[in-house]
Amino acid sequence: MAEHRLLAAMEEEVAAKIAEIQRQADEAIRAIDAAAEQTLAAEQAAEETRLDERLCQYEQKRRAQRENEWRSRIRQLQFEVVEQVFGELARAAAEVRRRDDYPAVWSRWFGEAWAAYRRERADAPILRTSAADRPLAERQAAQVAAVEGRDAIADGLELLSPDRRLRIVNTVASRLQRGRDEFLKMISDAFQERVKT
Repeated sequence: MAEHRLLAAMEEEVAAKIAEIQRQADEAIRAIDAAAEQTLAAEQAAEETRLDERLCQYEQKRRAQRENEWRSRIRQLQFEVVEQVFGELARAAAEVRRRDDYPAVWSRWFGEAWAAYRRERADAPILRTSAADRPLAERQAAQVAAVEGRDAIADGLELLSPDRRLRIVNTVASRLQRGRDEFLKMISDAFQERVKT
């Protein structure tokens, strides 16, 4: 009977040790599970942050690409509009010499060039014009130092200072170019204003 109690006590002690080991094992497993959860959560958060950053960078890059493509299309559209309008104006300008009021138009161009020249210089300029417009230029001979014919000047005139430092160009081509530049700027400003709103 004493043996029986001794065995029972030993069994109780072994059972208590097993229970303690089991409890410690359960705690260790719970601690490992918690650490693993924390590590996984931290890794997931870090990965999500990296993905968010990469997605943000991708979105910024795509937005910049779309804006560049859009600006390029706008510039192309501006160019097409200007080319269309000034193509039509160039065709109309080719007919300017045939108009009945061309002598009056030429005289107005001379007046504009003369006023611009006078703002800069007091001496008499050389008047250059096409051979076809020479009779119109001869009417201004009293105001200029000389009248010269130039094949390069189709319609209109140039005033050139005797020292060749000042040249006022008032031809159909120069007027079209100035108008084209101003029109292109106007269209560009209008598009930019539209982009801002």
